Amino acid sequence: MGSGAVKSSGPGFHADGGGLYLSVKPGSKSWAFRYSEPGTGRRREMGLGSADTLPLAAARRKAAKLREQVAQGIDPLGKPPAPDKHGAGRGITFGQVFDSYYEANAPSWQNAKHRQQWQNSVGRIVFLKLDLDIVGIRRFKRDA
Repeated sequence: MGSGAVKSSGPGFHADGGGLYLSVKPGSKSWAFRYSEPGTGRRREMGLGSADTLPLAAARRKAAKLREQVAQGIDPLGKPPAPDKHGAGRGITFGQVFDSYYEANAPSWQNAKHRQQWQNSVGRIVFLKLDLDIVGIRRFKRDA
């Protein structure tokens, strides 16, 4: 890919080689580096900057440095962030998630008795887990 191709590239993801890509969207062009995470092989992508402010030669130099890190077993992005599902990683407890779920869904349940039974069942089964950080809960095994 030459510098002229950078200016004239249409929408899409265009490979320059060695994991360097030009991402073209309406109104923006940016550089990205794609690589396989050392150890897991999971595909990762790292933004390098706008193609308007980062010339092709500089983007290639950045990509070369990042390739060296990957070759040494270093993940340029570092450890992936903790999953964000249901507030994981933010110190939210199971009890808070349960309360939020109950408040959002209880009005749609048939009657007050059903709502109370549901709350009692969950409370009895997972009562000891209510103060656990949601990140610490992996799998719940019900004791008979």
